[in-house]
Amino acid sequence: MRAIGTTLLALCALLGASAALAHEPRAVAGGGYQISVGFRNEPAFEDQVNAVVFVRRSDGTGLVGPDDVVDLQVEVQLREIDAFDATLLDAAELARPRLAFGTTDRYNTSFKPTADGAYAFRVRGRIHDVTAGAEPFAIDETFVCGGGTQDARARSFGCVEDPQAFPSSHLEQKTGRDFSGYHDDDRHSID
Repeated sequence: MRAIGTTLLALCALLGASAALAHEPRAVAGGGYQISVGFRNEPAFEDQVNAVVFVRRSDGTGLVGPDDVVDLQVEVQLREIDAFDATLLDAAELARPRLAFGTTDRYNTSFKPTADGAYAFRVRGRIHDVTAGAEPFAIDETFVCGGGTQDARARSFGCVEDPQAFPSSHLEQKTGRDFSGYHDDDRHSID
């Protein structure tokens, strides 16, 4: 029984580490802060609610003072391919990210990608770390999934994929929609 518990703890640690790596980190404000953007759930699937933004000081701590300000706006973009300079197919402003319950550095703004393909997030706004005595600074950074990462050393977050429908006998042949409502829409696929 002890071996099973140890194995489960090791597996959870491994899964937690891989999830943490599924975001593209980027130093901002002279390297004093880090913004990491990616999907909360990896791999990201079409028609599954997802999204996340991390904001940290360079020492890994979050901004949690009562006067600290993290005021960000996120634009989600669907791109033709997973390249930084790819053509935008569609874009929309998301609700302002809010600090996730029980965290000091994770800001969520949820959305549901309705097509598989290459997604990007443009993060704009300002941060004022009053607790650390820092001056306010502005952010305007774009993060692109897959091959669109701007740091060759960093592991980027994955692009949105189709989930595998199972059992296939439950798919309506005319529409491709399963009985629970999932519909595979590959008009914007990067495959």
